[in-house]
Amino acid sequence: MNKLELVSKLKLQGVLRSPRIEAALVEVDRADFVRLEDKEYSYIDTAMSIGYGQTISQPYTVVFMLELLQAGDGHKVMDIGTGSGWQAALLSSLVGDSGKVHTIEIITQPR
Repeated sequence: MNKLELVSKLKLQGVLRSPRIEAALVEVDRADFVRLEDKEYSYIDTAMSIGYGQTISQPYTVVFMLELLQAGDGHKVMDIGTGSGWQAALLSSLVGDSGKVHTIEIITQPR
């Protein structure tokens, strides 16, 4: 599966409705936020380990949250639990140059 196929699947499932979120998903490549050994699985709609006992969230879940939030140009967003950074990068795309995304993560265990 590739990025555009994943976007298409999320639209068919009815979770992805916003053209702005669709554009962010195309712009911000999930493959850039997964472990090197998992790159080939980047576009499968599943959560994947990123180390430290954490996962990069399932795309369906991420899109569901973004659709509920409806972050837009100029908004300020606080993201607690940065994880891989994918959600923060998508939020940054959605709020644009006039917006701001703050994010924080605490790692308490070795990788």
